[in-house]
Amino acid sequence: MKALFGKTVDMLSALMDYHAERHKIISSNVANIDTPGYEAKELKFRDEYLRLVMKERDGGADSSAIKPADRYETLTTAEKVDIDREMSRLAENQLQYNLSAEFLARKFRGIKNMLTQVK
Repeated sequence: MKALFGKTVDMLSALMDYHAERHKIISSNVANIDTPGYEAKELKFRDEYLRLVMKERDGGADSSAIKPADRYETLTTAEKVDIDREMSRLAENQLQYNLSAEFLARKFRGIKNMLTQVK
């Protein structure tokens, strides 16, 4: 399977998972804008996961063995929710998700074209 898809599919899938989870976090921030004492949250990749991805890129480790839920962590920013900042983050996150999805679709179209030409 790796020979056909390479590492690109795993990486793009992980990015799409990350952006989907980040969307939930940002939406939660917006939903709790009027909640007294609520502090905004942010999602980031875990350092251990990033190290594995870098090792994998260099031919060492296999980061796909890590469950998606263990790939990132939720941080409290200790900031009050700012609707303009959160909406900006939401729009940016959506664009990044769409970009990852488009790259993945192009990868599959390329594979499909290659397979149909082989016939």
